[in-house]
Amino acid sequence: MAVDTLASTVLIHPPVAAPGERSVLFTREHTYRPNYTRGDQLARDFIVMTIGKDGIMRPFKPGSEGKRNEDWFTWRNDVLAPYSGTVAHVQQHDSTNQPGRLNSAAQHGQIQFKNEEDVVVSYVHLREIKVKEGQRVKVGEVVAKAGNNGSSIAPHVHVGAWKDNMPLQIQVDLYAKERYSGEEDKE
Repeated sequence: MAVDTLASTVLIHPPVAAPGERSVLFTREHTYRPNYTRGDQLARDFIVMTIGKDGIMRPFKPGSEGKRNEDWFTWRNDVLAPYSGTVAHVQQHDSTNQPGRLNSAAQHGQIQFKNEEDVVVSYVHLREIKVKEGQRVKVGEVVAKAGNNGSSIAPHVHVGAWKDNMPLQIQVDLYAKERYSGEEDKE
């Protein structure tokens, strides 16, 4: 009997801040393929888009063609902890890609978080990582900046999740700000 990978999910805080009145967080899910690593199966990529006065969503500044990382609205935005938990793994990046150029041999910036239920959420393509392994984090806490490194062709945050070896589908808590406001006062 085949394992139903679509039956298991994890609810996370939006992973990237989308500052600005006309900014939105755009995401797309990776297809499930058995040969993918557990951090890539059912993973999601997140980018910040801005809605222009013409109503069109754009990932980078009009007229820039997105040739520089600084042109992208996601570049160096705050990356936020998915839930309250522990930092299980940190890997610093060793280079920064130019948009449109993949460097799969390069080391990507990564943080893996683990919660009380042993669910692991992995953020990839990060820079300016602010946390260390073993550190406790609170949901929505700033943990890094969005980057463009490793197997990436544009600034974004790749998010994968699993429990044991089972990949989890990622759901974003659109009410996280309201739900967790004041949580820091509880601890």
